[in-house]
Amino acid sequence: MSVTTASLPVGYVGSTYTTTLSATGGAGVSSHYSWAVASGSSLPDGLSLSAAGVLGGKPTGSAGTTNTKFTVTDSVSGLSASATLAVQIKAGITITATTLPIGYVGSAYTSTQLTATGGSGTYSTWELASGSSLPSGLSLSTAGIVSGTPTGSPASTSFTVRVTDSAANTATASFSITVQAGVSITTSTSLADGYPGTAYASVTLAASGGTGTYASWAVTGGALPAGLTLSSGGVLSGTPTTEGSYSFTVKVTDTASNTASATFSLTVESTLTITPQHLARRR
Repeated sequence: MSVTTASLPVGYVGSTYTTTLSATGGAGVSSHYSWAVASGSSLPDGLSLSAAGVLGGKPTGSAGTTNTKFTVTDSVSGLSASATLAVQIKAGITITATTLPIGYVGSAYTSTQLTATGGSGTYSTWELASGSSLPSGLSLSTAGIVSGTPTGSPASTSFTVRVTDSAANTATASFSITVQAGVSITTSTSLADGYPGTAYASVTLAASGGTGTYASWAVTGGALPAGLTLSSGGVLSGTPTTEGSYSFTVKVTDTASNTASATFSLTVESTLTITPQHLARRR
């Protein structure tokens, strides 16, 4: 008799393990072979050996290597053999990403790579667990990247993600993503008229949503009336010099780089003048 299994596959904590030992000799019929763990030897926690030579279970202990002595006996000939084999158990998969960035309706989400450790170290698939869903407009790639542009209403969404490694080990973890209102410019797009040579009544443009802290305002299209300027703080001021009707686009950016744009109109009207006239002399 001799044990022909030369080595055992690697196992992973928390993942199903199974392999069948093999031998030769004796009566030569495997159904007559009876397997056992030799006295004084042990298996990793969670594993067991059947009389048919099936080593299986789900490792529950710590990662490590256990040298186990296996024996096989042929019930017909009475012959037996033994071999000491290493049973290596590695750490199971753990998803290590814990929190995800806030998203804003209408703004590209900060693409986030989910991460894991343990298992085979090569993660073949990331996916949403059955019944889970991301906020509208976002998606999870098989490489574990959350991306997209939120399109729904502001809300907090919880979901469960599953990762599978190249050895078919899996792990799951629950996450939540909060989507807040996107930036919007709230000032009326029809601005007060101005007059050549007269200081314009300063207007401070306003916005809402986003982070609530607006880092800059800028004109991105069209042109302001000559003599007017828009500060980075959103203040429109100055003294117009040329009459006419003007249209221009303004963009606001918050501290999280979310943006919103609006097109404004402003008319610079001619200044009222009184022209002296000769009056008839009263007699």
